[in-house]
Amino acid sequence: ETCRTKLLQPGIFCTSSTTKNVLLPKLGVKAGEELILERKKIEGDVVWIIKPKKRVNTKWFSGLKKYAQDKNHDMESIRSSIGKNLGKREK
Repeated sequence: ETCRTKLLQPGIFCTSSTTKNVLLPKLGVKAGEELILERKKIEGDVVWIIKPKKRVNTKWFSGLKKYAQDKNHDMESIRSSIGKNLGKREK
């Protein structure tokens, strides 16, 4: 988890604290972002590739808000609503 012996730049060693407080901000990583860490061998050297996890566009969720307001969201209500509406489907 730590790489205490690796020098990132003069005077900065990579530790868990350094990763969180120095390295990730320098990479532009913000709190809550998810990263993919990939280990590869290139020309005989092991390298690590850090890339952001692709975000799913969820902006359309807000369009469902009008249907969810004033509704009960407990599991029994959800199952009841699904069952009731399945019966209404046209064949």
